[in-house]
Amino acid sequence: MNRNEEEQAKREEWVMIGHLNYDVDAEIVSSLFLSHNIPVVIQGRNHRRMLGFIGGYIQLRVLVPLAYKEQGISLLESYHTQRDDLDFDQQLKGVSNFFI
Repeated sequence: MNRNEEEQAKREEWVMIGHLNYDVDAEIVSSLFLSHNIPVVIQGRNHRRMLGFIGGYIQLRVLVPLAYKEQGISLLESYHTQRDDLDFDQQLKGVSNFFI
């Protein structure tokens, strides 16, 4: 993304494309979006950090500029799918190890 595109993206309307449940997801999604040159803001992340363990009720909202909405939704859905598949695979490994 060149400098003019970055400045234009900053001036654009930002839209929520999803939410996250865990702080670690926020870190991964931020890195993932930045590696795809998609500006992203994880709203609520700083408040959660500030409140520590009692901040778990604060929703982590994923926002992108309107111009990146479709691209961002696709990337976020892909992340959720891969994460859920990995969680399921890890659960199966834990169960299979338990019975061995």
